[in-house]
Amino acid sequence: MKILMFMICSLLLGVTPASENRENYLNEIDKAYNEYSYQEYSNEYYNIIIVEGIINDKVHQGIFFFNDVARSYNLYLINTDNNRLYYPTQTSRGDIFALSLLLDKDVNYEISIFNKDFIQQSTFFEFSLKPKTIEEIKTSATNIGQNKGSVPIDLKLVKKPFTISSDVLQILIAFLIGIIGVCAFVIFYYKKRGKGMFAAEYKSENVFNFKEFIESSSFIEDTNNTESIKNEYQKEDNISNQSLDSTKETYKRYYRNVEEEYSGFDIKKHLNSKNLSSEYSNLDSIEKNKIMLELMTLKNKNIITNDDYLEETMKLWKE
Repeated sequence: MKILMFMICSLLLGVTPASENRENYLNEIDKAYNEYSYQEYSNEYYNIIIVEGIINDKVHQGIFFFNDVARSYNLYLINTDNNRLYYPTQTSRGDIFALSLLLDKDVNYEISIFNKDFIQQSTFFEFSLKPKTIEEIKTSATNIGQNKGSVPIDLKLVKKPFTISSDVLQILIAFLIGIIGVCAFVIFYYKKRGKGMFAAEYKSENVFNFKEFIESSSFIEDTNNTESIKNEYQKEDNISNQSLDSTKETYKRYYRNVEEEYSGFDIKKHLNSKNLSSEYSNLDSIEKNKIMLELMTLKNKNIITNDDYLEETMKLWKE
């Protein structure tokens, strides 16, 4: 309610924030400059004042820019030589109260307005800041001030976001495709010629030749021993079955006369750790031969006893 009353009173008194800030700025200009003139433009969105004058026998320029709605529009100076955008220090609401600007010599600047989406606005005015001599400023000066001076401020460059042009992007893509093509050609060449990592000596390195092992005399000997053990246990099972049919007594397991020795080593767990199955019933001959190799290794390293080995091979080859 207080804000509404303040706005009503301001309208009745003919005082607005824009007009109040304008008067304050012009008062500060009169204090700072000796001789000066200014151009002014205003609409329902913003007010602009461009000042040119003399402070302590040097040419200075000033800019006043006030938004009706905070940060709706921004004022920029365009360097006509390189089309780069510059701006003076702004207030928190996007306004400019620059009493004196420190501009580059021999550089023309055009004043332009952009909205908050950074789109340049069409305007009916043409403001510019051009290098002028003291005589030119004095000739066009319309006001005499107090010449108390002001500290000049620098312009800030608007940094545009980094973008890659379409030409550069196309070159980069072509370069990457070329690298991929060269790599593919090298791999194909070495594979076709059997060189490098595709050479025959590298292919056979650290690979167990199962065929050579099967054809070796040691495997044939162990296989014959396994077959004899298998036949021995089959005979024992036949005797036990015949005894069961004739006497119809409870089946008792046949034990060997020699005392058996077992290591207690968990063979099934060991086979599983080697990605070998411990369930023998549905295995083919290739898988069984792999298990035989592992059992032989355990026996040769004295990890399991001979009785462990015989019993496990019997289980393995039992039909």
